[in-house]
Amino acid sequence: MVADLFDHDKTMDADRTVEIYETLRHRNPANIPLPSGSEPEQHDHLTGILGRFDALLLDGYGVLNIGAEAVPGAVGLLEAAAREGVEVMVLTNGGSKPSAMTGARYRNLGLAISDDRVISSRDALIEGIAGADGPIGVIDAECALPDDGQPDDGQPNDGRPDDSQYVQLDPSRPDQWLAMARIVFFGATAWTLEWQECLIRAMEAGIPVHIANPDVAAPHEGVFSFEPGYWTAAILDRLPEAEVHWYGKPHRPIFDLAIRRLEAVTGRTGWDQTRIAMVGDTLHTDILGGNAAGLATVLITGHGLFRYGGAEAAMEKSGIHPNFIIRAV
Repeated sequence: MVADLFDHDKTMDADRTVEIYETLRHRNPANIPLPSGSEPEQHDHLTGILGRFDALLLDGYGVLNIGAEAVPGAVGLLEAAAREGVEVMVLTNGGSKPSAMTGARYRNLGLAISDDRVISSRDALIEGIAGADGPIGVIDAECALPDDGQPDDGQPNDGRPDDSQYVQLDPSRPDQWLAMARIVFFGATAWTLEWQECLIRAMEAGIPVHIANPDVAAPHEGVFSFEPGYWTAAILDRLPEAEVHWYGKPHRPIFDLAIRRLEAVTGRTGWDQTRIAMVGDTLHTDILGGNAAGLATVLITGHGLFRYGGAEAAMEKSGIHPNFIIRAV
């Protein structure tokens, strides 16, 4: 392992991102390789092969948008899919905000995506822990707390039965973290090393941690952000036996939820999953997860994680291959 793989002062890039994903491979679904002797099909644009699919599950960052800008061609892709009768859902590991807020953000970028067609790792986690007992600590000060339907007595949330079960954790109160039945990690938008130390102590104490977003990094213009998968992997490198549960891509909960949602919004069951394409920019989340779920997989290389190159080397290193490699949407 590279000595400074988890040095947060070191700039994140695609190569380092792939290396960290590789440290998590034993925690991820098993890789399903392409049939012997076959290679991914390569095309310039996704719109050119839309007829091969009945539905698309599109990643957000790196496919539809980079930061606050829509990816060039994203609007045209959605329009072409609508003309050809290809259903479109968004499957994002972003978990800090409710899906309705994410849907509104896409529409503000000119992308015609309704709220019910956005499935996030946040949704998968909330569904996965429904019915859990005890107070649930939420980390990341900028993350919206879920609504568990409990009445609010107007007092600060302390986890009492008449309050929301979800508790906003405070890094200045490490004792508060240790009082939680479980901790959920939706996003890292306001992450600091103070938060990280509290999370380490909680995991050392045996408190289960539920990770919505397994992403190690997210591509922005000129920089990669550190995401929950990075901070969690850094701890697991030291505490490999800590109890961690994952919900976003590449893990099965988000894919199962996406298929159920696709059935609900279309009123159609019995989908041929080989004609449902998971479209993403990351091998270890989008492609690995889509392959394991029995979907067709499409790797976008012209924008997102591999926009500066490195896709071929990453496929060789990881053994993860998509069915299709597309330069741009």
